[in-house]
Amino acid sequence: MQTVNLSGKTYKLHVITGTVLSSLKYPEIQVSGGGVLSSSGGGYATSTTIIHDEFFLQDRKGNEHSFQLSDFNLAIRESNSVSVIAAVRENRASGPYIAVINHSTDKYYLSNQSLRRVCGPSKVLLIGLFLGLSALGFSLFGEKFTAAMFILLLSILGYAIFRHFQDVKVIEAEINTMDFN
Repeated sequence: MQTVNLSGKTYKLHVITGTVLSSLKYPEIQVSGGGVLSSSGGGYATSTTIIHDEFFLQDRKGNEHSFQLSDFNLAIRESNSVSVIAAVRENRASGPYIAVINHSTDKYYLSNQSLRRVCGPSKVLLIGLFLGLSALGFSLFGEKFTAAMFILLLSILGYAIFRHFQDVKVIEAEINTMDFN
């Protein structure tokens, strides 16, 4: 089990490696909209497709593990050797699955949704930065506060994006150094 530091938070990377016994893939289509849809116009509708992967692994000790994952779109089949990696925050019992590695095809898959959860900056930190810098901006810029606010928001957003990509690189580097035997 490896430990990784992401934006000041410590995570342990839990790995389960085994042979795929069975797998299933299915789409879920979510449709949303508003207004009244008719042939003459009006209203709107959007749809999102989420791919779900379900599979069973048998580890080296013969234990079976079941997984129901979304946001991966895995290419796995029966008899493939696969590792599933979860990022568990320090002092917690469980965490999100962030990566699946198919050793048989030498491909790995990352969950964007889980990586945002693990690598995203703390919302409390962002809100604190925003409020603190807003107060500072108002006291320094007075009536020109709108321009200062825009610059402030861009700075906070830039920081959040930078930290996210740095943390994803750290996770990918850790995965590449792992021994799955």
